[in-house]
Amino acid sequence: MPFWLLIPPVLGLGLGLGKLIHRIATAETASSDSKLADIYLPRFEHKGNTEGPLVVMLGRTGVGKSSLINMLAGEPMMKVGAVASTTRTVEIVRTSIGGVSAGFADTPGFGEAHTSPGYEKRLRNWIMHHRSKIRLLVLVLQADNKGYADDHAFLHQLSLIHEAVPLLLVLNQADKVMPVRKSFKHSSWSVEAGTGSQKANNLRVKVQEVRRQFADFHCDVIPTSLTDVPFNAAAFQSSIENYLC
Repeated sequence: MPFWLLIPPVLGLGLGLGKLIHRIATAETASSDSKLADIYLPRFEHKGNTEGPLVVMLGRTGVGKSSLINMLAGEPMMKVGAVASTTRTVEIVRTSIGGVSAGFADTPGFGEAHTSPGYEKRLRNWIMHHRSKIRLLVLVLQADNKGYADDHAFLHQLSLIHEAVPLLLVLNQADKVMPVRKSFKHSSWSVEAGTGSQKANNLRVKVQEVRRQFADFHCDVIPTSLTDVPFNAAAFQSSIENYLC
């Protein structure tokens, strides 16, 4: 057979092999790009160990996220400030809750001047990157606020309502509920609620209102306060234990 008759099949084989190599290279590049995209998605930096189960604390600046972590740890592991926010990155500390060693992630507060326009995206990416380790999200609210529309919108912006991530609402600074100068008679909300005091009745109404506003998230609401005598701290810790154990 004349050699020039072999050229088309050989050429066709070469072109086919070239396309195959190109497809393999393209697939590998796409896979590599996907991995790189996961690595370089804009998200918060973090300090601390992310190994083991994580509990992520969310909320506006000044609601007491760091103080609640310190209360659970039984020691001042997180820096707190009375005037300005002290959290600029996701800071993780480890403590034992119910015999389980867990990491508590304190996130930067939202809604303040230094928060960038991409705050929700960076936080969402950080949460999704560590999703397999997260056992619970805790949104901390201020009990003396009149409304929580911004907090509700914040959760939706994180797109967490569509994720299988348990959520707990903590109504902190419950001592600021009117009348402010009156103190709770008991350290347990379940006991205090039965006293019929004006402060207890006002707090009950506030808890019910928060449940109504966040009904689409189907989560529990726990009132707390970290005054000289912590209010309802045992119930908060027990709730955390239920999600970790």
